[in-house]
Amino acid sequence: MSKIALGTAQFGMAYGATNNFPPPSLDDVGEILEFAIDNNIRHLDTAASYGDSEEILGKIGVSNFVVTTKLPHIGNSPIVAKNWVELQIEGSLKRLRLDTISTVLFHNCDDLLGRNGDLLWSELSAIKAAGTISKIGVSVYDEVELAKVLQLYKIDVVQVPCNILDNRFRRSDLLGTLTNRNIEIQVRSIFLQGVLIAEPRTRPQYFHQFHEYLEPWDTWIAQNKLDARSACFTSVDQLGCADFALIGVGSKSHLSELLVARQTTVNLDKDFSCPELRLIDPRFWKL
Repeated sequence: MSKIALGTAQFGMAYGATNNFPPPSLDDVGEILEFAIDNNIRHLDTAASYGDSEEILGKIGVSNFVVTTKLPHIGNSPIVAKNWVELQIEGSLKRLRLDTISTVLFHNCDDLLGRNGDLLWSELSAIKAAGTISKIGVSVYDEVELAKVLQLYKIDVVQVPCNILDNRFRRSDLLGTLTNRNIEIQVRSIFLQGVLIAEPRTRPQYFHQFHEYLEPWDTWIAQNKLDARSACFTSVDQLGCADFALIGVGSKSHLSELLVARQTTVNLDKDFSCPELRLIDPRFWKL
């Protein structure tokens, strides 16, 4: 069973296709983190681009957590200023009020695969060698991106999307490659930003066009009187190789409910795989 890592995007910005609540207050975030520690959740996932997330975490104090953060997207500039990576890491350390960070990911895979990739990798590797960070990795959206990265760089960690509908990585041989290379696997989007666990009528209008994929899932959950959250967790566990399942929450009660759902294993006897990228890849959403 994969460990839980707490995603923090919701702490610093409005995040999630079905989330209509404002970011939690500083006190609420403190309660969430305290509850996480009490329930043996030690890993946090954040990013420089998650609004005020890093700063909020720093104010509360996260020295007793293992923190993953991500470099911001540099865009298409043909020239990257020397020490750009160092400046970004220094900024994250300052906001998080930490001396070291466990893991730094390239948030946008294009940065690593673009013309500046070797320079960025070299600078980040030097920071790792100095002991400021322990692991380097990348967040990817599809198996094509990951395959290219694996050909070029010896990463320590990868974040991949995988859920009931999105089985692209499950069907590829890349998960086996990651395991053979002892690369840590963090699985994100297990609830598809809440779409998979929302009441059908509460989903944004955009998702109504994908009735043929969502209706069988909704019907199966209802007919079998299942908790959709438990089924989503089970789907990740069935990968057999995920080190962490990332979940985002906006309150202590939300986290508590998810941890209860985590305890139930569901018999997933149906395949809900969906090939429609406009549904399974949030980059294509038009909300």
